[in-house]
Amino acid sequence: MNETAAPFVLFSTYHLVTLGLIALASFALPLAVRGRPALHQPVANAFAITLLIIQSWKILHRALYLDQSILLHLPLHICGISTFLVAIMLLRRSFSFYEVLIFWGLGATPQAILTPNLEYAFPHPQYFGFFITHGMIIVGVLYATLVFDFRPTWKSFGKGILALNLYALFVTPFNLFLDANYLFLRAKPAGASLMDSLGPWPWYLIPLEFLGAFFFLLVFGFVKILDKIFPVVETAEAVNAASD
Repeated sequence: MNETAAPFVLFSTYHLVTLGLIALASFALPLAVRGRPALHQPVANAFAITLLIIQSWKILHRALYLDQSILLHLPLHICGISTFLVAIMLLRRSFSFYEVLIFWGLGATPQAILTPNLEYAFPHPQYFGFFITHGMIIVGVLYATLVFDFRPTWKSFGKGILALNLYALFVTPFNLFLDANYLFLRAKPAGASLMDSLGPWPWYLIPLEFLGAFFFLLVFGFVKILDKIFPVVETAEAVNAASD
């Protein structure tokens, strides 16, 4: 860790303000564009490209300026890989990607920003990079929900859980060969998190599975509420997109 950088403090004033700004942006951008079809895809494209640039910068900044191993900071955590998948979803207007990302983005990312596994406090560049990319994941999936009028189904719920478990299998060899801890499969996060109440390794992985399903159910309910407040206004477009 950079000795000149202050350590991150959970629920500090800067952290709380950052959480508020993410919550505001999560709805401000989608609602500003919703109902303006001519802006839907251009804004989505610009958003996706910006997300890719910032995420790539985060990785390079760690290697070039913090002298940290890229191999141990690959974007293989759920939120890291989600930045790239959200960008693809928006660029392709892909409902198939949305079916998984709505649960990953709204089920896992809020936990990551509430109890971040982050070394650096405001105003370190990595602080900005962390919260901007994580916030953009949330904005991105809400954009697809409120602007593209995508909505998850129970089939999507199953896909989200299956994709998460398959991804955990995919990540496991990286953890073993790189001596890494992607998805926190080998150890709990260094900072405080919900995992602290789930028991020691490896036993916390079992309740973590059920906890993930619970959060996915909360996401499903949250989207149902959103659908009541902001019903689908482009039915034909949404149906066509759902067939991709």
